Amino acid sequence: MPALLGWTFDQDANHFLTFLVATHFATAAVLFMLYQNDWARIIRSTVRSIRRGKLAEEPDAKLGWLLAVGTIPAGALGFLFQKQLQQLFASPSSVALFLTLNGLLLYVAELLRASAKTGTAIRDADQRIVAELSWCQSARIGAMQVLALLPGFSRTGSTRGFLHIAPKPSIPVLSG
Repeated sequence: MPALLGWTFDQDANHFLTFLVATHFATAAVLFMLYQNDWARIIRSTVRSIRRGKLAEEPDAKLGWLLAVGTIPAGALGFLFQKQLQQLFASPSSVALFLTLNGLLLYVAELLRASAKTGTAIRDADQRIVAELSWCQSARIGAMQVLALLPGFSRTGSTRGFLHIAPKPSIPVLSG
């Protein structure tokens, strides 16, 4: 958008990094407040599992650990390739390409979702995830979320793509 409007940004300037951190922090804070009861439940159970030395004794603890496993790949690669990713964000043609690829991935995932057979519904999405998601699947979802490090790819897009393209796509994704 800045290139389209003719704006110039010095991505190496301290205020640019401060702006990015502030916008991501604001997004995280809003989501945390919106889902504070869920987060509190998951965090309490995960802390209890650490104290007991059993990772997945409670469903909420398992969910907490699945979230942690799914976060590691993107966090590690984002840290390791920070400079290269910054260069991609500075290229409008890269952003346009990745936006297009993200759109195609979402389109294919939606086609697959629409043609998939629906199973019995578990009302609570957290319970459904804990019941059906394995540790390996959580790590693979985290690996797919590495795509979200590319400008134009979304975590929702990469995750929906994985869940509907990978074998046995049993977990419906709630997008928002």
